[in-house]
Amino acid sequence: MVVSGKRELIEAFIDQKMQLLGPDDDVRVAFRTFWEEERTKAYAGLIEQENLDPIAFKTLHRDILFSGKQPLADEVGEGELRVELCSWQQLQHRHS
Repeated sequence: MVVSGKRELIEAFIDQKMQLLGPDDDVRVAFRTFWEEERTKAYAGLIEQENLDPIAFKTLHRDILFSGKQPLADEVGEGELRVELCSWQQLQHRHS
């Protein structure tokens, strides 16, 4: 299941994970882990859907996180990496 928004992510966490937590489990830590798992699934889905080079995508993602800036068109178009900026923005918006 790929979650499309924050509300759906929270609802999925409640439905799928809350019942598995014990009394000593930290809900914040469990949610953070769930959030990361869903983000990883979303990135993998985008890579597959857009037929991207996974290493180039991860490099681009790391650079964007480091700089805080969106890539320039020529940076996105280098080599085999072809990312639709709107797809990138949608993915970032869902998991920010």
